[in-house]
Amino acid sequence: MKTLELVFQRVCKLSGLWLLVLAPFYAAPARAQSYSITDLGLLPGGTSSFATGINDRGEATGTGDSSQGFYRAWRYSRGALTDLGALGGSAAWTFTYGINNRGDVTGYSFTAAGEARAFLYHDGTMQDIGTLGGTESGGYAINNAGEITGASNTPGDTESLAFIYSDGSMVGLGHLGGSSSVGQGINNVGEVTGWAYTTANLAQHAFLYRSGAMYDLGTLGGASYAGLNSQGLAINDSGQVVGYSETPGGGGSAHAFLYANGSMQDLGTLGGSSSSALDINNVGDIVGNSSTANDTLSHAFLYSRGSIKDLNSLIDPASPLATQVTLTFAVGINRRGQILANGFDVQSRVYGAYLLTPRRCHERSERSGSHNSRKCGRDDSNRHEPHRDDCDRPCGDDR
Repeated sequence: MKTLELVFQRVCKLSGLWLLVLAPFYAAPARAQSYSITDLGLLPGGTSSFATGINDRGEATGTGDSSQGFYRAWRYSRGALTDLGALGGSAAWTFTYGINNRGDVTGYSFTAAGEARAFLYHDGTMQDIGTLGGTESGGYAINNAGEITGASNTPGDTESLAFIYSDGSMVGLGHLGGSSSVGQGINNVGEVTGWAYTTANLAQHAFLYRSGAMYDLGTLGGASYAGLNSQGLAINDSGQVVGYSETPGGGGSAHAFLYANGSMQDLGTLGGSSSSALDINNVGDIVGNSSTANDTLSHAFLYSRGSIKDLNSLIDPASPLATQVTLTFAVGINRRGQILANGFDVQSRVYGAYLLTPRRCHERSERSGSHNSRKCGRDDSNRHEPHRDDCDRPCGDDR
C-alpha cells in the first residue's frame, strides 16, 4: 500500500463531500432526548482539531495541529487534551482512531525514516506494533482487551491486508479475492469489520471477520450489483455492522447502512443524496453524517429506533454553544449515549471536536455531586466483557 493510500484510506468521497472515516433497541424515553455540548479544545498553539473515537468513560481521542506546525494525536480525559507524541520524535506527525475503556489508543505515526507505523499508546508510552512484513501499517480500532485492527503492507509492499494485533503478534485476516483489505472496527468478542477488494479488484465490499473466516456483506444493491462499493466502519458486541454502501442508480452516491441478522438496511439521509454511518453502540444507536437537502451541507446525525435525526436539532438551546456550532460529523457513541462529534464554530471560525452528553445524564451527575458517582455506578474500565446496567440505556429511561 502506498503511503497516501494508507494515510487517507479512512476518507471517502461521497457526492462531493469528504467524509472522515473515520443489540436490541431500548424502550423509548418518555420525552425527546436533548444534549449538552462541550468543546474539547485544541492542542497548545493549535488552530483546528478533529475527533475520531470515544470510550465508555467519556474519554476521547483525535488529531489536531500544534504550535510546531505538525498534526499530533491527542487524548481527552478529565477535561484536558494530552499530546500523545510520535514514534519519530517531536517533528513527526501522528494520527489516532480508536480508544478503549482502559484509555489505550491506536492509530499510526510517522517514524524518523518517514514510514507510517501502527502504534499502541499505553500508560504514557507509544509502541510501534510492527507490520505484516512490509514497510507501513496503521491501527484503526482497539477493543477493551487491547486487540487492534487496521491494515499493513505485506512483504514487498505489493498489497496490504487487514490484521488483528494481540499479545505482541500481528496476524493477517486475508481478503475477498482481491489484492487488499483493511480492518476498521473491532468488537470485544474479537470480530472485525472493514473492507476488502473482491475478485479481480472489481469493487470494495464491507466484510465481517469472525471465527477465522472473512464474510462478504455485499452492498445495498444486493447480488445483482456486484460492482458497487461498500465499507464496514464499526461493529458492536452483538456483531451488528455499520458503514456505507453505494446505491443502485445513485450515480456513485452512498447511503449509511446497518447490517444485522444477515441483511443490509439502508438508513437513509437527512434529505441529501449521501450518508455514512460511523459508529454503533451496544444498544443499537448509530451516529454518522449526511448531506442535507440539495447536498448543500454535511450534518451529523443520530439514528435511533428507526429514525434518523439531525444532531444539531437535538442540542439543548440552553447550552452556550447551541447557536454557534454546526456539527458536521458524529464519529462515536458510547454505551451511556454520549456522542463524539466534529463541527464548526461560526464565531471563532474554528473546526473542532465536541462531546455531547444526554441532558438527563448531565443533570443526574450534577445532582449526585460527581460525574463518577452517577446512578449507574461502578468504574468497569478494566473489564473486557460487556455487561448491562443502568448505563446501557438512555438517561431518563427508568425501567
